[in-house]
Amino acid sequence: MDDWNEKFRVSATMYELSKTAMRRRRSQMVQLDQLIKFAEEHGIPGEYFKATRDCIFDLHARDEPSRVGLGEHHRRAGLAAGMGWLMRSGMEKEPAAREALRLGKIRDVSWKQLIKYRDALVAPRQKPGVHFDGMDVARERFARLTNPNNWHGPGCDNPKEIAKRILQALV
Repeated sequence: MDDWNEKFRVSATMYELSKTAMRRRRSQMVQLDQLIKFAEEHGIPGEYFKATRDCIFDLHARDEPSRVGLGEHHRRAGLAAGMGWLMRSGMEKEPAAREALRLGKIRDVSWKQLIKYRDALVAPRQKPGVHFDGMDVARERFARLTNPNNWHGPGCDNPKEIAKRILQALV
């Protein structure tokens, strides 16, 4: 719990020290994301937070309308996580990417793009420090979706079943 106290203290301090409206919105996004992670770690299913995630996406869209939005990062992280579970089941990168796109019924992303995006998610963060952007959100979502400790129940011992759950939720 001490770790969570520190995370909440940092996000509250970010908000208090924000000098611009954009920085306040970014700190609000961080705090909402931390609350979701806290709740998920304490057993509340992530699908209950659709409204909160939509709020985060809306805040992000106000500041970065011309870039890839958080909603798209959220979707791509789900695709990459599904691909990761397929790779854990024994598939190679290319077939796993193709299968992830097929299961998710995705037509606007190529398998090569998905592989590059997944590689970017697993690569170490380039900018250390407190900075919040779409890739940070995607990395967090990818980490949560690929953590075996977050999967319980029937079929959760089979990586292909977990991939199907993730990818079919995107449809």
